Order: sequence, then structure tokens, then C-alpha cells
Amino acid sequence: MHIKESGATPAGVLWGDGVEGQELRFQLLLTILQNDIIRSDVTINDLGCGYGALFDYIKDMPFMVKGTYYGYDISPDMVKTANARINEARATFCESSHVTNIADYSFISGAFNMCATQTHENWTSYIHESLISLFQKSTKGIAFNLLDIEQNQPQDWLYYANADRYIEFCQNNLSTNVQLVRDPKLKEFTILVYKTDTPTP
Repeated sequence: MHIKESGATPAGVLWGDGVEGQELRFQLLLTILQNDIIRSDVTINDLGCGYGALFDYIKDMPFMVKGTYYGYDISPDMVKTANARINEARATFCESSHVTNIADYSFISGAFNMCATQTHENWTSYIHESLISLFQKSTKGIAFNLLDIEQNQPQDWLYYANADRYIEFCQNNLSTNVQLVRDPKLKEFTILVYKTDTPTP
């Protein structure tokens, strides 16, 4: 990770499009909250939380007034940085490769992009398993993003995906209530997966 070199910034978690791109990414993910936007006590899991940027973004929003946020990351440096930066009773950060708490909504922003030396097949299996586990820990739904194979020049250490295939996977294994969200400024796609009894806005 580049957190030691770049600090608590988008570059520190290998996002090359700065704060603007990061916040746009969060906006797309948070689309899944539209049905609960008037609540004040939403609970959130953030897998691959990095230095806590998502909490920074949502901490003053109405749905977090009495809300609870759980951040998870496999990097000790990331978790250490998040805990040093954010001293909030509503936020908990821990070193983990999977979520351990049940929450209303769960998010994964960028954590699936870096496959390193893993084969595409193995990493795809890992993502599928992670999504199933994450959905089981979420009472309202999950939202995640992936680099779009149609819009990028592939690099060996990054993972690129086909949106249609992930929509199909989610519909077959998680819920029939799946929504694809895009923005032309980002070379990725975002998928929202609602529990079947939660209607899409």
C-alpha cells in the first residue's frame, strides 16, 4: 500500500483520480440508501475501508446522526491510520479480510481492483465468495464497484470485469433486485444489490 508514502489521501489507497473521483465513487455507492435517506440510525459495513475516507464523507449526513460504521481492511497500516485519524464513537476500524458485523448496508469501493499475482479465475472466485458472504451480513443490501474491462487498458496487477456478467452473478446468487450505476467520468461500474423485499426507488 502507498499509505506511508502518500498519507491519508486517495493516492494513498491507489486512486489516481483524486478527491473528486473518490467522492463521485461514494455518491454512486450511496445511491442504494435512497429508501432510508430519512432515517438517522443506518448501520454500515465498509470492506476495504483504507484510512476511513467513506466515513469522512458520510459522517455529517442525516442518516448517520445515530448511525454506526464498521470499517475493515487487511492492511495494518490502513487500520492504524484510520484509528489515529478518526476518534468517533460511531466508527470502528479493525484488521480483517471479511465483515464480522451485521449491518443495514455493506460497501466495497476499490478493494476488488488489486488482484496482484492472483490469476483472473482465482480472483473472480474470491470476489464471488466475498459478495455472497457480504450479502448475508447485510439486511438491506450491498453496493460495490469494479474496473470496467470495456473502458480500460488492462494492467497485469489490476482486476477488470464485465458488468453484465456481474449483474448475472448477483441475480443468480444474491437477489433479483439488482441495479447498475455508471458515471462517464469513471472507468468503472457500480452495482447495487437489494434484498428482494426492498423495492428499488
